[in-house]
Amino acid sequence: MRKHMPKRFEIWIIAVLIMTAVLLLTFLMISTKWMPVMTRSTALGVGILVTFLIVVFWTRKCIRQVGTPELPTQAVLARFARPVDAVGLGLLFVIWPIEALKEFPTGQYVMNYRIAEGLYSKKGKDEKGRDLSSLPMIVEASIYFRFPRTDRIYSFPMPIEKAKETLEEGGKLDSEGLREGLSWGRVLGKELLMRTYYRLPIRNPKEGGSEDKLHKFFEGAVEGGLRHVMGAKTFIECKEEKPMIEEEVKNYLLSAEGDPFFECGIPKECLNLELKDVRFPEDIEQAWRAPEIAIREGEAAIEKAIRKAEAAKSERERIKEITKGYIDAGVSPNVAGLLTGGVEGKAMSFEQLRDLAIFKAIGGLK
Repeated sequence: MRKHMPKRFEIWIIAVLIMTAVLLLTFLMISTKWMPVMTRSTALGVGILVTFLIVVFWTRKCIRQVGTPELPTQAVLARFARPVDAVGLGLLFVIWPIEALKEFPTGQYVMNYRIAEGLYSKKGKDEKGRDLSSLPMIVEASIYFRFPRTDRIYSFPMPIEKAKETLEEGGKLDSEGLREGLSWGRVLGKELLMRTYYRLPIRNPKEGGSEDKLHKFFEGAVEGGLRHVMGAKTFIECKEEKPMIEEEVKNYLLSAEGDPFFECGIPKECLNLELKDVRFPEDIEQAWRAPEIAIREGEAAIEKAIRKAEAAKSERERIKEITKGYIDAGVSPNVAGLLTGGVEGKAMSFEQLRDLAIFKAIGGLK
């Protein structure tokens, strides 16, 4: 049970007593005025039964379970559609219909985006001073985000003066990557979640299909952030500096005025962006891959030459051992070389050995 449950239980008891008194008095007045004496007791019994059923129905509407161990969620408690508290997993008592809950899953959302047109790199110069043209890009990116947890403290952009108040004693302001006038401050997750309640235009994030709605809601922001950051860089920077671009786009999404991530209170720790692929026109891609292909082909040629040299060395050692065996058996070095085929590495045939024996018999070889 939550800390506020005893107090709310007292409110429930008072409300039940008032409801019971009103209903019973109403039945008594009706039975006294319009019913005979014999039916008044019956009317009173019916009144008690109806009162009991109404109280049971109302109580069931008031006791709510936020999430389950299998599907943990958290919720914002709203009174007259205004958020008053944010709570985590557990049993909660709400005063229905004055109060209501909006649940937010604690799991991570993964949303994939693809920009195939309208995104161009800027003109510039490379390290050698050569001109770089503005090129169209095809970008694929993934967003990973979760709603803030009610029991944690997060980093969130806010005006510098307000950010100072949230830092611990001796803490330093950090404005890296944020627009002018903002700095990273520390804020409770429950406050951010109540901000999300106000600005997220999805009635029930817990229900099925909410991921598609979130994907569509954040789509314009993600594409705008990628165009803003990557459109200010050359195509070489876009291709080679992905981690830096990811961080810049993330900071832009978290701090740009009017951006859905900023407006919905998504903190720094709950958002990540990954550039899956950055592609350019095919001729540029081929030129980009050419050095890599040449390196791979060169490495393959070197490896082949090494293997060939090792095989030749092994063959020479084998021939050397066979020749040495003939010499040890009393054969002259010249004949031993011929017998092992030392010149070409080929063994002599039977006919060659026969001719050699005849030639040696008549004194041609010694």
